[in-house]
Amino acid sequence: MHTIDAIGLHAQPTSSEVARRLRVTKGTLTVAVKNLVRKGYVERQQLDQDKRVVNLSLTRKGRLMYRAHQAFHQKWWLASLMDLMPIKPN
Repeated sequence: MHTIDAIGLHAQPTSSEVARRLRVTKGTLTVAVKNLVRKGYVERQQLDQDKRVVNLSLTRKGRLMYRAHQAFHQKWWLASLMDLMPIKPN
C-alpha cells in the first residue's frame, strides 16, 4: 500500500524517485512493483530516449485503491481527533 501511495502522490514518478521516497533500494522496489503490475495496480513506462528510466503510474484499479486508502486515513484521523476532544456536558 505504501508503494501505491508513493506513486499516487506524484504524476508518473520514476522508479528511482519512488524508491527514494520510500527509503528502499531500487531492487526492493522492483520486486514490489512487479507484484503490483501483476495484480493490475501499477503500469510501467520506459522512456524512448533512455530505456534505463522507468516511469510508474497507477492503473484505474490502482487509483481506486489509492483513493480508498486516503479515505481510510481521513476517517482514522478524524476519529483520533474526536477522541482527543473533551466531552461537553449537556
